[in-house]
Amino acid sequence: MVTETISTNSKDVILDAAEHLIAELGYAGLSMRELSKHSGVAKSTLYHYFQDKREIYLSVLERDMTLFQRQLTEAAAAPGRSVPERLRAIIETYVDIVSDRGIIALNALRRAGEFDGELSGFFHQHRHAFMQPFRSILQEGIDQGVFRSDLDIDLSILSLVGMMNSFY
Repeated sequence: MVTETISTNSKDVILDAAEHLIAELGYAGLSMRELSKHSGVAKSTLYHYFQDKREIYLSVLERDMTLFQRQLTEAAAAPGRSVPERLRAIIETYVDIVSDRGIIALNALRRAGEFDGELSGFFHQHRHAFMQPFRSILQEGIDQGVFRSDLDIDLSILSLVGMMNSFY
């Protein structure tokens, strides 16, 4: 049991350092040598947890997307708040997350065309979950007559996200 805790902590330390390096230097600037130096973890330990920098990058993206999705879902589900208030809360949450974390996933999404099918698959897999909190609020707004019945939900989400991303 103690070994699992140490392993989890080492892996988190590696991912935290990798996130920082990726945010600062981009994917191209991430190297196992720099990661070892910044994380304080031996290179051999890095390779114990991860096959290569690509796997580290995908793990950082996975962790960021999971956190992002959870916080957006929580903002969307605010009990006792109206549809417009919850939509505002989810937008504020999105902006706060991107401002505070410099979200790696956002930067990767912008460059998704530069990567191969594995990364495209990653974003395709997460796209639905990422959009779901927005989709739920907008559909509820349509159902309640807050928004027009002919509102294109997917286009509205993409427009909102595009507008929010234009600030970064």
